[in-house]
Amino acid sequence: MITIVTPVLPAGISATKADAIQRRFVDQIVYSTPHDRLTIWYYTPMALRFSDHIAC
Repeated sequence: MITIVTPVLPAGISATKADAIQRRFVDQIVYSTPHDRLTIWYYTPMALRFSDHIAC
């Protein structure tokens, strides 16, 4: 199964707040997915700002 997620953030949000929201979102996805089925792929390396704490 492949799940594609694209977060939509409020306009005008600061980069710091955007990173925090996305970090919580990624955490929810990771913790609700069995780790033997988890692969994370990024379209942009900028995603590391909010997901560098995930061991994959």
